[in-house]
Amino acid sequence: MKISEEVIAKFEEKERLYYSFVNTIEELSKKQENVLLQSFEEMKPLAEWYLEKNFVFTHPNLPFHSDNSLILGYNDRKNLLYIWNIEEGAIAEIDLNKNEKTRFVNLEFIVAEGYFETAMNGINYLNHMLDEYTLKAQNQIDKLETENNSYGI
Repeated sequence: MKISEEVIAKFEEKERLYYSFVNTIEELSKKQENVLLQSFEEMKPLAEWYLEKNFVFTHPNLPFHSDNSLILGYNDRKNLLYIWNIEEGAIAEIDLNKNEKTRFVNLEFIVAEGYFETAMNGINYLNHMLDEYTLKAQNQIDKLETENNSYGI
């Protein structure tokens, strides 16, 4: 079977379209990397404040916490947690099976693996994390007062 020049021309057009898409993906990914870096830099003083005050870092959508790092993402297939260590200024991969740091990753990795939105939620949660701690403390007070009242305390 002979492939005509017309068929080849159609494939070359598809190839141009494909590489156009690849370039667009790279541009959009780079924008996400820049937004993550800018957001972290903007929020770093608040993150350092939480660290100085010994608050534990939590995430609004993930059930993990950290003493010194923002939580950026989680790979449930491999049980790997991605954190931004505030003191080191680096993103680490934590193997939760071994409870150890396995390697450092970069923002390109975070974006490429699809953790952009989760990471942004983790960074932006610094604005609300203390409110959540305060609400939990108030709920605990309410519970204790109710229990105490039940027993005349």
